[in-house]
Amino acid sequence: MSSFYDILFSVVIAVIIILVGYLIGRLMKYLIESSLKRTGFDNWLKKFTIGRALDKAGYSASEFFALVTSWFLYAFFILLGFEYIFINLNLGYFSSLILTIMKVYLWGLAKVIIIVIPGFILVDSFVGYIYSTSEIREEEIILSPIAEYLRILLYIVIVIFALDRSGMEVQVLESAMSPIIWGLTAVMIIVSVSIIISRMFKSNKSS
Repeated sequence: MSSFYDILFSVVIAVIIILVGYLIGRLMKYLIESSLKRTGFDNWLKKFTIGRALDKAGYSASEFFALVTSWFLYAFFILLGFEYIFINLNLGYFSSLILTIMKVYLWGLAKVIIIVIPGFILVDSFVGYIYSTSEIREEEIILSPIAEYLRILLYIVIVIFALDRSGMEVQVLESAMSPIIWGLTAVMIIVSVSIIISRMFKSNKSS
């Protein structure tokens, strides 16, 4: 059984670890936010859906990424502090629990963010390219439902892939998303066909 001094020593070291983590988190937050602002990253990300969503939520891109990074560091060092206590006091069950949280949830969430954000940017770029291929207004109207359908579909694929890479179970999510995808497909087809038919009627009337 651990003595009072062992417990006290472990707690003191854990507090020091957490305080160091807090300082590192604050420093990284400042460095990331200031660096991204200087590079014009905020304005660049506003070209994409995720940047506009952050702007509507009241965050600039630099603030968001700096904040997320700092909170990840805070969480990591807090867990590391508790991990030190549990290891030092020979509490193997709680130590393994902390390691699982760090590996599965904390690192898993980090992987989701790392995959989803660049993935969404690539999807927006691809959809933007589809729109740019339409030379006239009528072509853009016809392409619009197809492009937006692809955007939503690819978003879903990226999210599922990211969750799978993070180690989370996605079988239930995939099953739940299947009818939604089919529904989106049906809506896209109906809208596209209705637009084409409407254009055909208008062209016949004008002729």
